[in-house]
Amino acid sequence: MHYVVEKYYLDQETITLDQLLRTSSTALAPYCHYYFARIIVPLKGYRDTIRQGELPTSEADKQRLILELLDWIQAHSDIKSLFELILDPEPIDARKHPHVELFAHYDDTSMWYLNLDDAQFQVLQKGLVAAELPSDAFYPEQNATITQIEGQSIFAKIGRLLHFQKYYSPKEWQAKLEKDKLTPPKL
Repeated sequence: MHYVVEKYYLDQETITLDQLLRTSSTALAPYCHYYFARIIVPLKGYRDTIRQGELPTSEADKQRLILELLDWIQAHSDIKSLFELILDPEPIDARKHPHVELFAHYDDTSMWYLNLDDAQFQVLQKGLVAAELPSDAFYPEQNATITQIEGQSIFAKIGRLLHFQKYYSPKEWQAKLEKDKLTPPKL
C-alpha cells in the first residue's frame, strides 16, 4: 500500500522534516538493499550531487550509511528540503521513475511516498513512537480528501476551469472542518 507524509505535523512545526526523515528511513532500513541520493539544488560550486549503490548487509551499517547520506544532503544543499532519496530492496534505476520504491522522497514532501506492506508499516509506526513522533505521521494515500479549488479570485476560477484540485491529508481536512465550524458564513 502507498503511504504519504502527514504534512499537517510539518506545517504546524510539531515535528521537523529532519526528525521524520531520519526516523522513517532508519526504521525501514532492514527492508532495503539499495539507495539513490541526489542533491537537487547544490551549494554554489558543489558538483558531487549523486550517490547511489548497495547498502551494507548489517542493519546498523545500513542505518549509519543512510544517516550519512542525509547529513551529506543537508551539508551540501542550498534548499534543504529539496532532494531525492530512494531506498529499495531492488536495484534503483533513476530512469524508471515514477516507480514507487519502498522509500521514495523524489524532491520535496509533496512527492514523498512509502510503498509498504502491513508488517513494514507497523515497524515504521513503532519506530515513530520510539522516537516520540506521531504514529500517524504517514497515512494511506487513499485517505486523502480531494476537493475543487475554493474561492472567488481569478486564480481560483481558472484553477476550477482547468480542473485543479486541492489535496488534504486526514489531519489537514480535520483542521479545515474545525476552522469552517468556527468561521461564520459569508453573506
